[in-house]
Amino acid sequence: MTFPLPFSRYGSPTDVRWWCEPVSAFADMPVPADDAARIGRLARDVDRLRAVAGTVLLRRAVARISGVSTADLRVLRTCRRCGSDRHGKPWFPETDVHASASHSGWFVAVAVAARPVGIDIEAIAAHASGEWGLDEWVRVESVLKATGDGLAVDPRSVELRLDGDHRRVTAYGEGTLDAVTVDLPTGACAVGAVTVLGTGPLVLKRGDLRDLDEADGVRQ
Repeated sequence: MTFPLPFSRYGSPTDVRWWCEPVSAFADMPVPADDAARIGRLARDVDRLRAVAGTVLLRRAVARISGVSTADLRVLRTCRRCGSDRHGKPWFPETDVHASASHSGWFVAVAVAARPVGIDIEAIAAHASGEWGLDEWVRVESVLKATGDGLAVDPRSVELRLDGDHRRVTAYGEGTLDAVTVDLPTGACAVGAVTVLGTGPLVLKRGDLRDLDEADGVRQ
C-alpha cells in the first residue's frame, strides 16, 4: 500500500497548527467503529481514555484544516515496520494535509501541516529518568514520527543541531534527513516538540478547542 510521504527538499515556510489539551476534554466522546475496535484492544482503561482523546482531537483538527467533514474523513494507518493497518502513522486520502498525535500523562497533542509532521509530548510527572533527557527525547521522537519510521530507526542514530530558534536533523539512521524541529511551549506540566520534513522554517500557531467547536470541518 502506498501513502503520501514526500521526502523532497523544501525551502518555503510551513504553517503548523497544533493543539495540546487535557484528556478529560474528550471524555465519553464517540469514535468511529474502526477506531473503537482498535482502542478496545488496549488493556488498560487509562490507555483507552488517552487513545479516545487522541483519536477525537486528530479527526477534528484534520477536518478543521482540510475542509473535509469529520463524517467523511477517512483515517488510514500503515506501519512502515510490519505493514499492519492497525497502527502506524495516520494519513488521510481525501486531504492534502499531514498530521501526528501524541499523548502522555493526562495530555493529548496533535499537529497538522501541509508536509509530513511529527509531534511528541511528555508529561513531566510521567517521565522516568534514563539515558535520555526529556527535552532531547521529545525532539528525537518527533523526528521518528514525522518520517513514520518510529522505533524501526534507532533513536540514538538521530542527531540534531541548534540553528537559531529551531534544530536541523544532521544524522538519521545510516544517512541524513532534511527536517526541522522546534520546541513547543506546552506549559509547566509537559514538554513537547514538532518536526516537519523539509528545509524551510516552521510557522507555529496553537489551536484552541473553540476553533473546533465553532467550525468543525471548515477550511480556514
